[in-house]
Amino acid sequence: MTEQERLAQDIRECDDAYTALLGRALVAEPKDYGGLANAIMRRKTEDALAFEAWVKGSAEYAALHPPTPPAPEHVDPSGIPLTQLARIRGSMWTARCNIPFGPRPGKDDNILAMDYYEHYGAGDRSLMLSTYTGLGYTHAVTGPLVDPDGYHGSYPLTPNLPTPAEWDAYLDAMQEWWDAGITPIHFCRPDGWSLEQMAALEPFYLQPRAQKLLRIVVPSGWEPAKYEWSSQTWAEFMKWGRRIFPNALILLHTVPDVDAPVGTDARGDDNGKPNADGWKRVAPHIHGWLVQSSAFAEPDAHGDTNHPEKTNFDNWADLFDSRQEKSYPNRFRNGYAGWPMGSLWGANTSIKIIAAEYGSWWAFWKNRPHSEACAWGDRALSVGADGVLDGCSLSAVIP
Repeated sequence: MTEQERLAQDIRECDDAYTALLGRALVAEPKDYGGLANAIMRRKTEDALAFEAWVKGSAEYAALHPPTPPAPEHVDPSGIPLTQLARIRGSMWTARCNIPFGPRPGKDDNILAMDYYEHYGAGDRSLMLSTYTGLGYTHAVTGPLVDPDGYHGSYPLTPNLPTPAEWDAYLDAMQEWWDAGITPIHFCRPDGWSLEQMAALEPFYLQPRAQKLLRIVVPSGWEPAKYEWSSQTWAEFMKWGRRIFPNALILLHTVPDVDAPVGTDARGDDNGKPNADGWKRVAPHIHGWLVQSSAFAEPDAHGDTNHPEKTNFDNWADLFDSRQEKSYPNRFRNGYAGWPMGSLWGANTSIKIIAAEYGSWWAFWKNRPHSEACAWGDRALSVGADGVLDGCSLSAVIP
């Protein structure tokens, strides 16, 4: 190869490198680190990788290839105080979003059911998060791990315990909630499971990542019994929850229109005894009660003969009104009728009373508007509820 041929080859190699790295040909100008001669000299004396590194060290290359910003750090909720977690503001099934599944899939008035979030794709998840947080909500319900019904077939079924990969994916979804500013309220017990069966869930829940991400739990799950469980059974479920989740907020959820977690089963018989006795067994093992009501069915009816002047909406609001003698706040905070004033918070601190479920059934099946549920949540907060979980307005203040 002649000197001229070797020079032509060096120029081609320099030119190829510049084209690949800078998107342009090498030119005989000083901006190319001393011009053509300097580039050729480096190419002659350095191997291809060293020459490539030299070009990549230029300001021009840096301008064309800005560094990738570091991925945002995930929220670590493990240190959030229980008092902060307990400021519950959510919409169980009353907010709306145009997403698949549910009672009106693909329509703007479909239910935004966050508890099926993990079954949706990335685009729908993003819409669900932005819609939910845009309404000011900070807490959402999720679980249980086993759901063979999918709420009457409206959502995908999960008939079996998750595989390790499925469990990791579920926890990934919960991390997405935290990163978006949403606190998960995890319902543990699958429908129909006994206390003894709950041991099957422990290998999942005892994992460090689950302990970090599941900071609010409802050990007994969704409205497990009316009077089919004794207060002893309720208490045992709550103690199980505390043992498995020692750093979590422990809540209890009841069926509509009951005043206490009492009943009769093999563990005990509360029949004929004061509700206060049942609460004295259960309250020391919980931080709060998720109260459910059916008054939303006929809000303007006068259904209580003891208060014929009041509507069902009025009577429901009175349950949370600390000024009312028989309200839940007065019973728990002041010990009316012998109800316990202590809780898992401490011997002298009462449980939190959450107006938790009042409009969801009617929003789902009857398409009653989100704004109606918000009016109920706002009223409960205004008179003494410690939080809401079935809708409230953006301006509503959580104590």
